[in-house]
This record gives sequence, C-alpha cells and structure tokens, in this order.
Amino acid sequence: MSYYQFDLTPRQEQILEMMLNGKTNTQIGKQLGYAPQSIRNQLSSNDLSSLYSVMGVQSRTQAVVTYLGWRSLRQRGLA
Repeated sequence: MSYYQFDLTPRQEQILEMMLNGKTNTQIGKQLGYAPQSIRNQLSSNDLSSLYSVMGVQSRTQAVVTYLGWRSLRQRGLA
C-alpha cells in the first residue's frame, strides 16, 4: 500500500509540474489560459476538490514535495 492515497487529474499534474519548475500562479495561468486568481483557487480554496485538499497538504512547498514522492513511486509502479 502506498502512503500517497490520492488521484490527480491530468490538469492537476500539469499545474504541479509547472510549480515544480518554479512557475508562479501568473505564469501558470497565462500558459493555461486562466487568470492567476483561478489558479490560486484551484490550489488552495476551501473547496474539497482543490489541489491542496486532494493531496492533504497546506502549502505550495508541501504540494511540490509530496508530488515528487508520488511521481517517483508512480514511475516505479508503486503508487
């Protein structure tokens, strides 16, 4: 059983990859055609479907570190 018990949508993975590469909400929004506030809401709103809620994290740093671990396990077929 994996420690990482969440499923990410392709869009959430795309946003996390951009965050991993140091992109700001403004840069992510521009690249995806969204307003920066929309990206901010997708990350950390009080909505249970927000990225931070899905991952069980509270910050951008936690999201990126958790994503790195999850991605590594997934690549090895363990997540």
